[in-house]
Amino acid sequence: MNTMVIISFLLLGIAAFVIQIKRRQQQIDALHLLFFAALAIAMKVDFEDANHANQWTYALIAIVAINFLLSRWAKLRNPIIRLLPPLVSFAILFGVYWNDSFIYLGNNFNMSDKATVVLPFLGILIYEIAWMKVHFLKKFFGLHDSFINVLMPLFIGLTALIGAFNAGGYGVFLVGSGFLAASFYNPLGSKHIIHSFFAVAVIWMFASQSDIALIDLRFGKVVAGLFIGAFVGGFILNMWTVEKRKNMALLLTYVLVVLIVTGVLIAGSQINVSFGGVEAYLGALMGFAIANSVLFLKEDNQELQQAPIMMSALVPLLLIGFIVPPMLVNEEEKAVEETLEAMAPKNENGEEIIVPFIPIADLVGSHQIDPASSIISFKLGAEGSVTKGAIKEFTGTISISEDLKTSTFDIKLPVLNLTTFLSMRDESIMGAEYFKADKFPSMYFKSSEMVPTDKANEYELLGTFELLGVKKDQKVRIHRIEDGSKKVLVGAGEIDRRKFGMSDDPREGNIVSFEFKVELK
Repeated sequence: MNTMVIISFLLLGIAAFVIQIKRRQQQIDALHLLFFAALAIAMKVDFEDANHANQWTYALIAIVAINFLLSRWAKLRNPIIRLLPPLVSFAILFGVYWNDSFIYLGNNFNMSDKATVVLPFLGILIYEIAWMKVHFLKKFFGLHDSFINVLMPLFIGLTALIGAFNAGGYGVFLVGSGFLAASFYNPLGSKHIIHSFFAVAVIWMFASQSDIALIDLRFGKVVAGLFIGAFVGGFILNMWTVEKRKNMALLLTYVLVVLIVTGVLIAGSQINVSFGGVEAYLGALMGFAIANSVLFLKEDNQELQQAPIMMSALVPLLLIGFIVPPMLVNEEEKAVEETLEAMAPKNENGEEIIVPFIPIADLVGSHQIDPASSIISFKLGAEGSVTKGAIKEFTGTISISEDLKTSTFDIKLPVLNLTTFLSMRDESIMGAEYFKADKFPSMYFKSSEMVPTDKANEYELLGTFELLGVKKDQKVRIHRIEDGSKKVLVGAGEIDRRKFGMSDDPREGNIVSFEFKVELK
C-alpha cells in the first residue's frame, strides 16, 4: 500500500480524535469527505484499468465534494429539497460514464446496468426512508427519535447485499458514497453509519490482498474476530464517556485496541492458524460495522458526537490492515506457493487451465533429482486450521524402464530440510514428540511398481514409505508436464502419520496431503 495513503489515514484518525476533544462538530462533514477521498484512492489500485480507474475515482470524489460544498447553503438543507442535489449530481455522474464498464477485483460491472445505477441512490435514500419509518412509529407507538439507530442495521444490510451482489466491495462503497453525499444535508444524528458501509466495503480489498476467497463462520477464529470487532466499536465509544483521567483512559484504550487486533492477525501466522490470521481480522471489520450500526450514545450527552469517535476507531483498524499483513508474508512460503501455482496456471478470469499430461515413456533411462529446483509441499489440519509446509533439497534416483511398470523411484528426504515456515514450530517438531530427527534423520520412499490410472499419461506409484524407522505401503499419483526443455514430473498423495507411530491429534491433523514437483537431470 502506498505510504502516502497510510499517512493520510493516520492524519485523519488524529484529526477525528482532535475534533472530538475540541468539540468542533462543524468540521465532521469535511473530515468525512477527506476520509472518503482517501479510501477511494486506496481502493482504485484494485481496478484492472488504471487510467480508467483514475478518471472514475476522481470524478466520484468530485461529485461527493460538490455535495459537501452545496450543503453549506442552508436553504438546501430544507427537508423538502435536500434530496435533490445528491440525486441530480449522481445522475449526472452516471450519465457521463453511462457507456463505461469497470473490473474491480475481477468483478465486471457496467454503469448502464440498473443494478449498478441504483447503488448510490439507495445510499441517498436510506436516511430519509428511516426517518419516515420513525415518524410513523412515533405517531402510533410514541417511540423516541433514537429508534432510527435500530432501523439502520436493516437498511445497511439490505443495501450492502444489493451492492455486494452486483459489484462486491465496490458496490457497497458506492452505496456508502451516496449515503455520505446525502448526510451533508442532514443533522448529525446518524452520520457515524457511514463507517459501517466503509468497514464492509474494504473487506473485499483486504481479502484479495491475502488471496482469501471465503470467510467461513464455522471457524472459531472468524467468530472471535466478529466479537473482537464489536468490542472495539463499543469499547472506544464507551470510553469517551469516562469522566476521570479521560486522556489517560483514551490513550490506553486505543493502544489496547491496536494490540488486540494486531494480535488477532499475528496469531494466525506466528502462533497457530486456528487462533487468528487475516480471516479473523476480516471478521473484526464486519463485527465493527455491525456494532457501529446498533450502538449509539445517549441523546442527553450533548458533549459527544458519535461520528468522529467511530471514525477514530475505524482508522486504526484500517491502518492495521494496510501495514501488518504485508509484514507477515513469509517469502519462503510465498515462493513455494508460486512454484506450485505455476504447475496449475490460471487464465485472466482466474479459471484453472488444464495442462495436458505428456508421456513419461520419453524419459527412458536413469535420472537424478535436481535438488535445487525440486520441491514437496504439504498441508494438514482441519479446514480453517491448515498448517502448511515444504521439503526442499531432497535427492533420489529415478529409473524409467521400457516397460513402465518396472520403473523405480528411490527418494531420500532429509528431515531437517522440512519446514512449516515458522522456525519456532520447526524446532519443536524435530523433537521426540514428532520426527525425532536426531535418531531418524531421513525419510525414504521406494517404489516397486508403476501402474497407469484411468487418466491418459497418469500413473500410480506403488511402494513403501519409511518414517521414524517404520515402513508402510504408500501410493503416489504422478504424471509429466511440459516445461520447455526441462524434464518435470509432478504428482500428489496422502500419508496418515499415525501409521508411523506419531500420536493421534485431530486438532493438528493426522492426514498429510502433499504435492510435488521434481525436475530430473
